[in-house]
Amino acid sequence: MREPPQPSLVRCASTVLLLFLMPVCLGEPWRLNQMQVIGTHNSYKKAMHPSIQELIRRNNGEAARSLDYAHESLTRQLVDHGMRKMELDVYADPKGGHYADPLGPRMAEDLNLPRVPNHDPEGNLKQPGFKVMHVPDIDYDSNVLTFLEALRELRRWSTGHPRHVPVLVMIELKDSAVSPEGTQPLSMERKDLMALEREILSILPPRHLLRPDDVRGDDESLRAAILRRGWPTLESVRGKIMFALDNTDEKRDLYLQNNPVLQGRVCFVSVEESHPAAAWFKINDPVAHFERIRSLVSKGFMVRTRADAGTEQARNNDPSQREKAFLSGAQFISTDYPVPNLKWSPYRVRFAKGVVARPNPVSNAAADPGLDLESWLPAAPSIVPDASRRP
Repeated sequence: MREPPQPSLVRCASTVLLLFLMPVCLGEPWRLNQMQVIGTHNSYKKAMHPSIQELIRRNNGEAARSLDYAHESLTRQLVDHGMRKMELDVYADPKGGHYADPLGPRMAEDLNLPRVPNHDPEGNLKQPGFKVMHVPDIDYDSNVLTFLEALRELRRWSTGHPRHVPVLVMIELKDSAVSPEGTQPLSMERKDLMALEREILSILPPRHLLRPDDVRGDDESLRAAILRRGWPTLESVRGKIMFALDNTDEKRDLYLQNNPVLQGRVCFVSVEESHPAAAWFKINDPVAHFERIRSLVSKGFMVRTRADAGTEQARNNDPSQREKAFLSGAQFISTDYPVPNLKWSPYRVRFAKGVVARPNPVSNAAADPGLDLESWLPAAPSIVPDASRRP
């Protein structure tokens, strides 16, 4: 007579079966566009020194008000607050040192304001390569002074969390001066855009990225691929990072030059819906453009929108734009408040119960909104096969 299986073996077999059946039970295959996540706006930004804040206030009170926000390190945003979208403003600096000596501290000293300490004691700004900051001379302090530093930090976190849902990194290419007296940013040419891609690929190899080619496949354009086949399955793109240009100006057009389908490129771009590169859209205002966002999402496109801007929602504890952003179905929602600024109000932007990635309310409306797609199929123990690698 055969002895019954040992309880430990039964549990192991049940675990394996559960892992293999769970995607079916939850309506697999989940597509990338069927999730919704939250991320930060100007994710690198540190609080301005009080002397710089006062300097700005004396010249432009409204600007000082709108710039009064800051973020923790990229890693803390990812780990502690579940942010899955980052935004980085970059300035070209091929020789290094162009932004190493901001004017703001000297201007504050001339006004007899308290001394502003050196924000770059290690001299990272003197090295060649793209720099990360909001506004030269005044709002220049950053948790990641260089683009390479930001990329390394993202890769470290991603490598340590291989089953994370894809993280979107938006890049704004900047070269506009604030005033004729200040630091004049170097112009951003096409060669600089290609140099930016080289910096990305020097830290993140193609296997770590979700690129336009990965979505387009054999279709003639990104738009055609989205409308015919849709985005890749969520399981197939876990652990990846995708980049998109924030710009919708001539810099975007330079990036698209002679390549309207983004063949071989690293970044997605925001274009008109009829454009061959249409796949992902930047639409800042979910109140004014609520129906447009819902329409795009219902067709299979992905959208990034904003829950707040200029500190106004936090100061007034106004959740109306946040709720419109949630309901719009935009897959990526930007905020300056993953945690509240309690000197103003309890306003913050998080999903209920700390969910990191929830089912999209438009493209996956029938799913349980409390489900966390970041963790619903956890990495299996070494004795249990990974369900994402089914034959």
